[in-house]
Amino acid sequence: MSLRLKKKKKKKKKKKKKKKKKKRMRMRMMKMKMRMKKRMRMMKRRRRR
Repeated sequence: MSLRLKKKKKKKKKKKKKKKKKKRMRMRMMKMKMRMKKRMRMMKRRRRR
């Protein structure tokens, strides 16, 4: 039981560190998604024409 608790604690610490990176990654992902959406719209307009 003690070993399991220790492992869980370690995982929690790692998650906290990852959360900071995840926020930055999320911002990048959102920016990338917006760019992709714009490209898709442009492509659709070109195809229609």
